[in-house]
Amino acid sequence: MKRNLMKYNFSHNFSRFSLKISIILICSLFFISCKQDSGSTYLSKATRLYEEGKIDEAKIAYQEGIKENPKNTELILRYGNLLEDKKDFDGAKTQYEKVLSIKKNHIMGMVNLAIVYRKKGQLKRAIEIMESALSNKSEGWMQDVLGNMYDENKQFAEAKKWYELAVKSEPNEPEFVTDLANLKLKIGDKKGALSDFKKIRQMLSDLPSDSENATKDYNKQLTYVSDMISILERN
Repeated sequence: MKRNLMKYNFSHNFSRFSLKISIILICSLFFISCKQDSGSTYLSKATRLYEEGKIDEAKIAYQEGIKENPKNTELILRYGNLLEDKKDFDGAKTQYEKVLSIKKNHIMGMVNLAIVYRKKGQLKRAIEIMESALSNKSEGWMQDVLGNMYDENKQFAEAKKWYELAVKSEPNEPEFVTDLANLKLKIGDKKGALSDFKKIRQMLSDLPSDSENATKDYNKQLTYVSDMISILERN
């Protein structure tokens, strides 16, 4: 009888312990879910306000969201984007650094920080950060951005290398080939530039009229490319 009673007490206590753990887990998951929902709500609200041109209200929404969700890197990053758009580069830099303090190798945090350093005229630092980002993840658009930075810093050999990598990664992206063609003009490779401009013209001409990419920007680019071909063929 005593052994059965001990067994009952153990089972009863274990059941109560399991119930407590279950309650704690459910509450924790509910709290995390609420925090995530809160972050998404603030993000949607701030984005909508910004698109409506209500910049000050959008800033407040981001600030309130970050206060309530201090580890939400998406909120912090987008707040940095807003500040950067308004040319508050120091404020944007602070937000991007905050993202990286939460997640060291946050790719978009690194890329945005590099770009804001570029806008501040600190190209050497921008290049260092962009190369670090590329060491973690390498995509065509990132290679092109680094090429732009080297190009702007008049390091044309490095710029050419990164533009070529971008084109290799995404050979059908006209913007990357255009950057490479323009660089070839700078360094006196007219033959190479002409060949690239012809490739771009073909790419743009092949876009279907209802294509998402067949926009005014692409039409403007097609005009530019056609003009460049005419100039190079005359010389």
